Amino acid sequence: MLEYPGISKQRPLPSFIKKLWLILATESFKEFIFWVDQGQVICVPNAVLFSQNILPKFFKHNNWQSFVRQLNLYGFRKVYQLNLAYDESLEKRIVWQFKHDHFQRDHPELLCEIKRRTTRVIRQQKQDEELQAQQDKSEEDDYDDENETDSKRFKSNRHEDAFQEELQQLKLKLEHTESERQELWRQTIELSKRQSDQQKTINAVSDFIHELIIKNPQLTYDQIQLDRIGKEGGMPII
Repeated sequence: MLEYPGISKQRPLPSFIKKLWLILATESFKEFIFWVDQGQVICVPNAVLFSQNILPKFFKHNNWQSFVRQLNLYGFRKVYQLNLAYDESLEKRIVWQFKHDHFQRDHPELLCEIKRRTTRVIRQQKQDEELQAQQDKSEEDDYDDENETDSKRFKSNRHEDAFQEELQQLKLKLEHTESERQELWRQTIELSKRQSDQQKTINAVSDFIHELIIKNPQLTYDQIQLDRIGKEGGMPII
């Protein structure tokens, strides 16, 4: 006859709960199943090894999914942790954790509160879980939408900054071009004035020579040059 450490014999317990308690109390099984979180959560580090080595000894089968369904029927729920990997296919080593508020290592007196759930209760819990999953999904979608909006806003601001910087560079180029244009215009006016002055000088010399030739047809070019220099107050070039 199996002994169930810590369990009172005054109040009958479901066979599944008693066997699960015995499995956890057996020292040689700690490689396959053990308590965690101060004795409030049961942990199966490898479902395949647990199914092969433990289930046949107590439940006459080695079907892990059947064992999980029994846990669900009695109100156990999975505990998910971010640092644990899960693989429903059982094709590689995974970690499973389950919790029940009345299944605790240091409080065997609570075991009598564990009842097998009816189909109606199971259906209601499943609906609640699906509703919670939908709410979580909605919150996740809202979070994703918010992140997407922030991302778009960030990209828009970045593009706006790039546009403003490009516009500023363009303004600087235009100012530089305008400065160069004004300088070229100033130089053009100055050259035009110098050209006009030179043309006036050429015209004056031409008029002077023309006048001398008319008045003195016998003058040579050298004489005309000497005469012009003398009138301008210069010294003749010898």
